[in-house]
Amino acid sequence: MSEGRGLISLTADAVVIGAGIVGLAAAYYLARRGFSVVVLEKDYVGSGSSTRNAGRYRVHFGNRENTEFAIRAIKKLESLSGELGWNGVFERQGYLWLVRRKEVLENYERLNEELWKPLGVPVQILTVEELRDRFSYINTQNIVGAVYGPPRMGPSTTITWCWVITRGRSILALGFMSIPRLKTWV
Repeated sequence: MSEGRGLISLTADAVVIGAGIVGLAAAYYLARRGFSVVVLEKDYVGSGSSTRNAGRYRVHFGNRENTEFAIRAIKKLESLSGELGWNGVFERQGYLWLVRRKEVLENYERLNEELWKPLGVPVQILTVEELRDRFSYINTQNIVGAVYGPPRMGPSTTITWCWVITRGRSILALGFMSIPRLKTWV
């Protein structure tokens, strides 16, 4: 890197535009493979949509491909805290779907037997009575049942992961460089 007249000259194998979760993850994995990486961000780390998404994760999908991908993605997220030496903060609250139509509940029951159980995905199909017992604060009027994914799923904010990636011990050792608040794009 050289400086002069307010300009910065950098040389890198890869330049990533945007320091959101996708850009930072790309930079991290490129750096792990031995590439020198510079991340350019027009504002601050995670300032775009990474700060605005719900940040929830689950594995209950209606097809095998998405379910298997989600299972692998959650395992990867869980391993990143140790890999980066920084706690990514997982809240394991679970997922609850309230179902109003019998045919929809029957479809969830079918998915549970044919897809989720064989993949080891924990699911509980709750009757209205079980729903009331477990979650007494929920209005069960017009509800025919519920689908509960126990506390293996839950929120983990994306902005937290942006900071974990940029502050983790591994990323710093890899020579990762982030340039925030870059107002002019070249």
